[in-house]
Amino acid sequence: MRRLLPLILAILSSSGADRLTIYPNKAFVTELKEVHGKVIDSLPATLDPLSLSVRCENSFYRYTDRKSLREALKALLKEGDEVQFLVGSGEKVERGVVRSVDPLIIEGKGRVFFNVNYLNLIFDRLPPEFSLKKRIELSEPHKSCEISYSMGGIRWESVYRLTLGQKRLGIKGSIQITNTTDYPFKRVKIGVVAGEGPNDEVIRGDGMKAISPQRRWAKSVAPAVEERGVAGFHHYAISGRWDLHPKEQLSIGYIDESVDYRWKIVTICNDLAYNSGTRRYRFNRTLTFRAPKPLPGGVATIYGDIPLGESYLPPSAQGEEVLLPLGKDFDLLLERRILFRQSDRHTLDLKVLYSISNGKGEGVETEVIEYLPYGQCTISTTQDYRHLDAQRVGFRSKVPPHSTIKFEVEYNCSRLKGKWRRN
Repeated sequence: MRRLLPLILAILSSSGADRLTIYPNKAFVTELKEVHGKVIDSLPATLDPLSLSVRCENSFYRYTDRKSLREALKALLKEGDEVQFLVGSGEKVERGVVRSVDPLIIEGKGRVFFNVNYLNLIFDRLPPEFSLKKRIELSEPHKSCEISYSMGGIRWESVYRLTLGQKRLGIKGSIQITNTTDYPFKRVKIGVVAGEGPNDEVIRGDGMKAISPQRRWAKSVAPAVEERGVAGFHHYAISGRWDLHPKEQLSIGYIDESVDYRWKIVTICNDLAYNSGTRRYRFNRTLTFRAPKPLPGGVATIYGDIPLGESYLPPSAQGEEVLLPLGKDFDLLLERRILFRQSDRHTLDLKVLYSISNGKGEGVETEVIEYLPYGQCTISTTQDYRHLDAQRVGFRSKVPPHSTIKFEVEYNCSRLKGKWRRN
């Protein structure tokens, strides 16, 4: 279980401040909204109704989502209203009294019209409550209320540029936030969360009151979500306040430092118990350094004198070792030759010659990892080695530039049961 990793460069506090917390698959918004009489409108089109929470003192609220013009017109009617409407091919206007709203039944002069089309209604003017947008209606008038909800259409990613020096690694990183919606955010506090997006129960929190998108009243409650730790997630709070405009991308730089680094050059051998003859292996390059501060996961481009490649930088705690694999190193080659092999049902004896060739103009430190057969093995060699676990052993070497080193290893293994291990 990974711990919460706050990246807090500075903390600014203000009552009623807007907050935007962005998960990989959705964003959570807390904002102070102006109330027009008893109505909060100008809500984002991608708002999730089940995540909505409203905080207004001593007030009830209801959420409405006008999904069509027909629904919006139907909401304006009630039984007993006098209305005008078109009949026939639309050339004749009739008057009548609404006897039923759904289906729409209107009693006219001398006859009754059933299932009248809402789009045939005629209004002298549209009342103020007419709207095709999402809106929140309150039971009491307020100047402002705090609302919180989750929404789609906002995503984030981290981008890194790593520059290799003689002894130091330069790290430049930024968080790029993309707003694909038509909804603007002004002067918001921004936090981003790394990890798979939590489900609605995690996002909504204990104080949440879920409302289906119907004209249903509910008691207003405390804010549904707080920025807090969730097991398996990393949370990063970005200092300052930011404007996030519709259909735009915001790039926030948050690290520009240099650290010590080193290369881990490793190759992994396999099937020791079943191979004979000679096999060749390439070495894998891995760049490693200690994170100077908590780092969100993202794509890192590594530069030397020329671009060296890309790798994924995982979410890392401050001081944690970061490993960036960069593929094969074609200037290094391992040749493994079985010099002697003898086995029966219970024992396996091997003598192996390892040769490491370095075509580089500089010396390198390498490690050859060999998987051992099942059972108990004793190792005899003059080479430096370490047991990584019960099945793996690593042989470390320093290889001078443009040279080849060789070392022999004897394995004496006894099988406890079953077959010899294949890798």
